[in-house]
Amino acid sequence: MAFTKTPAENTDQTKYVNLVQQIKNRDKAGTKDIIPINCYFDMQDNKRVGDKDDEVVKRDGTVAYAYTIPSATIRGMHYWKDQNKLFVAYDDKIAVITASTGVLVTTLTPWVSTTGDVGFTEFEYTSTAVKLVACDGTKIITIDSGNTVVTGADVDQPTTISPHIVYLDGYLFILKLNSTDIYNSNLDDPLAYTAGDFITAESTPDLAVRLARLNNYIVVFGTTTIEYFWDAANASGSPLQRYDTPIKLIGYLGGLAEYNNKLYFVGQSKNTSPDVYIMEDLKIRSATESQESIRRYMMPYSSFLGAVVSMGGRYFYVMTVGTVTYMLDATTELWTRLAFKATSTMPIILAVTIPISGQENNSLFVQSGSATLHYFDADIYQDAGTNFTVTMQTDKEKFDTLRVKMFSRIIIHANKPSASSNIDVSWTDDDYQTFSTPRSIDLSVAFPGFYRLGLSRERAFKLTYTDNYPLRMSMLEIDYNLGQK
Repeated sequence: MAFTKTPAENTDQTKYVNLVQQIKNRDKAGTKDIIPINCYFDMQDNKRVGDKDDEVVKRDGTVAYAYTIPSATIRGMHYWKDQNKLFVAYDDKIAVITASTGVLVTTLTPWVSTTGDVGFTEFEYTSTAVKLVACDGTKIITIDSGNTVVTGADVDQPTTISPHIVYLDGYLFILKLNSTDIYNSNLDDPLAYTAGDFITAESTPDLAVRLARLNNYIVVFGTTTIEYFWDAANASGSPLQRYDTPIKLIGYLGGLAEYNNKLYFVGQSKNTSPDVYIMEDLKIRSATESQESIRRYMMPYSSFLGAVVSMGGRYFYVMTVGTVTYMLDATTELWTRLAFKATSTMPIILAVTIPISGQENNSLFVQSGSATLHYFDADIYQDAGTNFTVTMQTDKEKFDTLRVKMFSRIIIHANKPSASSNIDVSWTDDDYQTFSTPRSIDLSVAFPGFYRLGLSRERAFKLTYTDNYPLRMSMLEIDYNLGQK
């Protein structure tokens, strides 16, 4: 037979690896399988024109706020929008700051205690005047627009209370610790109390640990249950009445944060491990469906931090547990991870949205153990002047078969930076045990790729990007030749 260069079967193939992959790891250390860090997923589905774009987007960078708190013991924070004031409780003090400029207005010293949470809420009087109410777990104070402090001294106020206070319909509601009693202030006076004006959350024999407000309901989080109360305008005693129908058998563990008409928190139902829950109206659902890897990581822990932040026009619930910070997109409900600067975590404990330097909405946040406030800025691609690393580690790809492949070329589909900027690509052929030496691809060139990637039966890729530029990428284009075995 005459020689021919044309094979009987053409085994050259091109495949695409979508980089939008939901976080997943089988190992507790979180080193195997799908690991997205310092990014989120932008999924645009325009049904009108039949266009769908899924991209991995580098998160916003952060900037240090103009005012640095004198102590790292930050206990609470509140933005009073109508006054353009930021209140930050630390040690036994409250710093009053002009929010948009970061200039200190004054420092108040209302507390004897120096540790523990401090809660804030705004209180509207029938005169339409508004004051800020703050509580450190013992004292309740009011602060007016002139920063005058008045301290409550009513003997009928419980002496040991939860600092997380709630305003509803002209009353201040507080929770007596080591009990299930929800006390209310006198109408139109957050500092005055009447003996017997309380209601007990007693559907089950657990202790109440935290109050919150959701729509027009007072939500009482207990060690094993969640109960709802509404303002029934009772003539005497507590104005509240229990709403029995939606009681949930979920105990509160921590990480409570509010976004619109939703509450995010970490809880645990009977005979289950800790989980992240979303409470919307009177319904509660898990935020980790098909995310057993997150629940598996949470299992050994009992302490959780939580906050809601905004970046890139989106809102995220940020939850820190152990040495990992997870981030849930409130829109897509896809999880990724966060890491600040060159660290492995970003333990945000408090966050508020404030205007800064002509920008109307910036997410200002506090990290555990830090005295420096930071805010997310969509035009910044570093953390306070330090480059951070975006990581996208993919799932293992067999490309439909375990036959050997000779990988000849890889191309990254990504937006081009304004100057030369490299992304590093490595891969593993032994189930994430070892990775190849990273090879760099300049994203600014017309053809961002390289050749000769060796042999493998199944392969996972890791992309890391540290440069001070934005990053949006959608897929990997892989060329390979399929072997016979």
